[in-house]
Amino acid sequence: MKLPIIVKMDKRYFRNMALLYPVVLWLGGRKAYMAVTGGTDWISMNVWLLLTLILFVFFIRTVRKWLDPKPGLIIAKEGLTDNASIVKAGLLAWKDVKAARYTDYAGAKQLMIDITNPEAYTKHLKYLNGKVADQMITDEGTPIIINDKFIRYDCSELVTLINKYARG
Repeated sequence: MKLPIIVKMDKRYFRNMALLYPVVLWLGGRKAYMAVTGGTDWISMNVWLLLTLILFVFFIRTVRKWLDPKPGLIIAKEGLTDNASIVKAGLLAWKDVKAARYTDYAGAKQLMIDITNPEAYTKHLKYLNGKVADQMITDEGTPIIINDKFIRYDCSELVTLINKYARG
């Protein structure tokens, strides 16, 4: 195959999630409003307000991912550029890429890219994403985990391609 290979993000997943969130936000916000105005105890009110706030944050993140014009992966001579995983590692030089595998993780098919120094690629992350990436390193040994629903490419073929270049 001729390099570079550009693997686009599958925007359908993010579009569907972005369209679903307003309905859930409306229901959560309505329930929180009813708890505030109906004289419900403050614990119930705060729980609904917190859930609505968390859903709003997820909604904003999903819309940002949906509108992001960057491709999910770029396989080039100098390395692999990651924009699809939670880490968004950027350019991974081929010398840092050990191997790729396609496996079940967290109840879904995932493309995992094993790298030599995973902590170096997670130090720039904010707190929550950093904790998630640390847990992925503990569980699977790599923070570069991409759900197969997020990209428009056959993951089995990607594993073969990445392993070909990673091993030189």
